[in-house]
Amino acid sequence: MGSINHETLIPNQEQQFSVIIVPFPAQGHLNQMLQLSCLISSYKIPVHYVGSATHNRQARTRANGLNPSDVAKIHFQDLPVTPFPSLPPTPSSTNRFPGHLQPVFDATMSLRGPVTALMKKLSKTHKRVIVIHDPLIASVVQDVATIPNAEAYAFNCLSGFCEVKFMYEQMGKTCPVQRLRELPLISTCITEKLGLFIGLQNQALEYRAGDLYNTSRVLEGPSLDILGSEEVAGNRKSWGIGPLLPAKFAQAKRHECLDWLDRQEPRSVIYVTFGTTCSLTDEEINELAIGLERSGHKFLWVLRDADKGDVFDGKIRTYELPQGLKGALLQQINTTERIKNRACL
Repeated sequence: MGSINHETLIPNQEQQFSVIIVPFPAQGHLNQMLQLSCLISSYKIPVHYVGSATHNRQARTRANGLNPSDVAKIHFQDLPVTPFPSLPPTPSSTNRFPGHLQPVFDATMSLRGPVTALMKKLSKTHKRVIVIHDPLIASVVQDVATIPNAEAYAFNCLSGFCEVKFMYEQMGKTCPVQRLRELPLISTCITEKLGLFIGLQNQALEYRAGDLYNTSRVLEGPSLDILGSEEVAGNRKSWGIGPLLPAKFAQAKRHECLDWLDRQEPRSVIYVTFGTTCSLTDEEINELAIGLERSGHKFLWVLRDADKGDVFDGKIRTYELPQGLKGALLQQINTTERIKNRACL
């Protein structure tokens, strides 16, 4: 799907509002923002999902579970960004955070000009423009403060539990939740460069009108109470609007691992995955393979490297399971799933 030229945007007189979605260029953020886009679009509100052509393509390609017809209603705006290197992950790094993605994060800052142009264009043809952005790139939308009929909201992709810990670390205050105080500082789990990058967003975050969280009171009521308190939110309002899951899954071709899973007894299969930003060393892969084989349980293992800045660059790391174990693993799970440029399920 191509981009929409700003000059060809024709407002529907019945549509008083337009929404601009500005995601952070990492899979867990892109995916949640796309699900939010489909939810808003279902109310017949035009939604513009903005980012580089590469990351918009990534979001569409991995829109598993979402109805293709719903995704097709989203206006993907392929905006120019500063060129960035697509670096390979470094599994042996002492800090397991995917620091190889930092050039991508830095390049995203160049979206400010194009995003501002889109905001101003839509503000002339709509009564109200709502900008929903990831707090990690708040500075990209900071010019919303100069547009009288536009306002911004931060959409937080982390759990409420994690957001509480993060917010109190940012404020330099003691977290009110004892269990969170027992966990390592978030600042020790990320790179120094990312810490500085996050700090650059703080001033721009002051322009937001409120906060949205991908959770609900049923799941995380106490955390939402803290996040909505005056100490954290100030005079801004906050809402738990999740969990964002498709109400009706698309009727797409099923992956063979799902057909195999349907034939197993309930609660009899271990699902192993480390997400899209974690890479294992060869030694860790070997140890995990041995442990899974010795467990005697059936399992589905998503064996993949962390995403690169451009997941479509065609360079995929290959894996070799320990000698003598590959056959046993294949016999148990019926397939070895090696993820390339998409999610497993």
